[in-house]
Amino acid sequence: MVRSRPVRVRPVPRSFPIVALLLAGLSVLSSLLAGAGDALADLRVVRVSGGDTLNLRALPSAKSSVVGHLSFDARGIVDLGKSAGSWRYVRYGNLRGWVHGYYVQGDDPGERTHYSVVNGDATGFAVIRSWPSSLSRRIGAIPVTETGVGAAGPCLGRWCKVDYAGVKGWVQRRHLAVWIP
Repeated sequence: MVRSRPVRVRPVPRSFPIVALLLAGLSVLSSLLAGAGDALADLRVVRVSGGDTLNLRALPSAKSSVVGHLSFDARGIVDLGKSAGSWRYVRYGNLRGWVHGYYVQGDDPGERTHYSVVNGDATGFAVIRSWPSSLSRRIGAIPVTETGVGAAGPCLGRWCKVDYAGVKGWVQRRHLAVWIP
């Protein structure tokens, strides 16, 4: 007769079920986030003049009703993973709808916004002002087609704060469009 040795059973630590549950939860969460990263990408508006907005439409058609408007420099637009031809289904804040793919592009949230000057005043320049007002002092000018214009802060109404060749001031947004270097 073969005698077996007694098996010594160690008690399971009390924290074991909690740790196991946390690890399982993290595994599920990471797989969900990995799948979501593929379909949910950040976009930004491009090729829209500062005096205009991008229409968010109910259906993927230029004839469909407009359900919202995106600013010419809108960022953080979420691509919801549906497309129809050149149209993409997106979410921006509480709004959901379709935008034409020509007017949106992938966005790097850490990247600074750059502008190009798309039109100017009678002299062919976009005037830089010290404050967001046509009555404020003129501190510089940017030639039409210039692309080296950095955003120096958010736009306020009809004005955008810019940095051009070391001059920081305000330019009317109708003169600007987002430029992707």
